[in-house]
Amino acid sequence: MTGARLWLIGYAIWSLLVSGWFFLDGRSADLADLSGDQINILTIAARKDHPDLLRRDLVVGNPADTAYYIPAFVDTVRLLSRPDHDYLRGLNVLLFLTSLLYMWGWWLLFSSWGEPLTAALLAFLARGILWPPGNELWGIAGLWTMLPRTLFLAALPWVLWMWVRRRTTTGGWLVAAMSCGIIVNIHPISGACIAAALLVSELAWELGERRRYAEVARRCAGGAMMVLVGASPFLISFWLTLGQLGGVDPAEFERATRERLSPVFSDVALYLSSWLQVKWMLLILMPWMIGAAVWSRLAESHRTAVLALGAFAMSCVAFAVGPVLVEESLRHWGHTPRFGFQLIRTGKYILAPSLIVLAMLCAFLVSWACARVRWARPVIVAASACVVAVTLLARNPVFDSIPGVGDEVVRQLWPPSAGPATEPDIGSLTTVIDWIRDNTSTDAGFIGPRLIRVGALRSVIHDFAGAVMLIEGNPRAYVATARRQEDIRRAELHGALAQARLFASWGADYWVTRTVAPGLTVAYSSTPWFVYDLRPGQMASVAAHQPRSRP
Repeated sequence: MTGARLWLIGYAIWSLLVSGWFFLDGRSADLADLSGDQINILTIAARKDHPDLLRRDLVVGNPADTAYYIPAFVDTVRLLSRPDHDYLRGLNVLLFLTSLLYMWGWWLLFSSWGEPLTAALLAFLARGILWPPGNELWGIAGLWTMLPRTLFLAALPWVLWMWVRRRTTTGGWLVAAMSCGIIVNIHPISGACIAAALLVSELAWELGERRRYAEVARRCAGGAMMVLVGASPFLISFWLTLGQLGGVDPAEFERATRERLSPVFSDVALYLSSWLQVKWMLLILMPWMIGAAVWSRLAESHRTAVLALGAFAMSCVAFAVGPVLVEESLRHWGHTPRFGFQLIRTGKYILAPSLIVLAMLCAFLVSWACARVRWARPVIVAASACVVAVTLLARNPVFDSIPGVGDEVVRQLWPPSAGPATEPDIGSLTTVIDWIRDNTSTDAGFIGPRLIRVGALRSVIHDFAGAVMLIEGNPRAYVATARRQEDIRRAELHGALAQARLFASWGADYWVTRTVAPGLTVAYSSTPWFVYDLRPGQMASVAAHQPRSRP
């Protein structure tokens, strides 16, 4: 058996071990482990599977409002959740498959330069959880990380591997371009960035190879067409379901969007400054600095590849910040576009070319060292084993103050894995949700945490956090939700009873909150949560015993 085949078998077993361990950890997960994005996604899935429920819900009450949202991912979760619509199980199965795809893909890409050991180590470390600027996520760990962008990140190295290995032939390049278009359907924002970066970097690579301009133009045009063909399912769905700004004051829409989103989504200077932390500078720039130091020793083909990857990195930056700058210019001419806040999130993909260059240089340095030092290979193997051992021990408090080792990027490489809670006191909230599911009408409307949607299959009629799903699908409903949020702030000044009356006027039947509200009828409570009954009969009783305050 050849050494390459042994490496392949060994790494496959290791990947199955890691992915299987996370799968077993995920089997004990409950609603408390879901992230906010997952709650939104599973709510869309639940609305499709239970068309008679959630009809009064703000976000999914009208299925057309969220029809644009990545149907490929939503329907995959639905398929894996059959026959009993157990969405946690469906997510967990998808996590297992995605974890394998992730580890195998990055290893395959990194090993393109001939060093399977360092490729295996880097592919494993590439799983580590990072939080790039723009409220983004890089890596894969527990159930809470199973998102469309995570699946996209698992599919990305396969596309890049196909590009690196097969681009020399026209057919290989066109297949790589089409595969790039296909993964647009997994996470369109990310896919658009990668497609643009791939086309630019291919152009740079071909110019570096001194191809004829006519051939370069023909290949790039063909690649662009194949990207569009691959992305066509999403493009067609998006343009058919995209909500229009008709009837919405553009200035009011802009205010509502800025109120909900972090300033980093609209301020290029703030976004770029967020990348100036030491950890990001080291992770992004170190491979390029090493490459510059050994530039003269690299083969000509490697130099051309590095230059193409540099173009890839610059394209990612331009794709992230360029649209925001364009928006600012358009506003001066009276236009109010609404795409930059989404695209700025793609800046994280500058990490991909840095990791690829690092893998290439590690392969070069290992080969160089082994050719000159007899015992270099055993030392490298031992060092790699030590790194893996450190990742296993990193949760020990002794590592808390050690940069890197004490961070999530290392500590989340092995189970158990816990993400940030979507709600305070989430454990007791799940008890409340169980009560809601068993004791309230299926057409009841709630004011409260969005977890009620997927946990109890009940409508939440106001939810400013979840309303971000309406920005593209129904801008008018999003602006109306922002107005209601302002009404809530005014009512808060007059106490809980004023808020309850406001919610009741919107048609809410129950209010789930941690607010203590003497005078309201408590339908159920589980410290610190209360479920207040806002149905007309109960509110009439409150009005009879309490003086009405005017908000």
